[in-house]
Amino acid sequence: RIETRVDEAADDDRGAGVAIVVTDTGPGIPAESAKRVFNPFFTTRETGTGLGLAIVHRIMDAHGGRVSISPVQGNQHQPESGRGTAVALVFPLREGRKDAEAYV
Repeated sequence: RIETRVDEAADDDRGAGVAIVVTDTGPGIPAESAKRVFNPFFTTRETGTGLGLAIVHRIMDAHGGRVSISPVQGNQHQPESGRGTAVALVFPLREGRKDAEAYV
């Protein structure tokens, strides 16, 4: 599932942004791994390099955005599931704008 929204809640000084949230119904990411997924070279795969999400994090940060990963806990879209992961990419809004043309 993919959704977009204006993200008003910022836990840093970056302010509001346009969020693209991708949610899956897979097995989810263990809490101990979720804390490390943005670290370079962290991987749970035998053949992985562990660079993908680290690069995504650096690109988003370089452009004033942010990326986050959170577990899906049975929501209105998947009430029976309680499984999966949500990845949010938040792109900064231009000063004073909160519409579709406001993202950078």
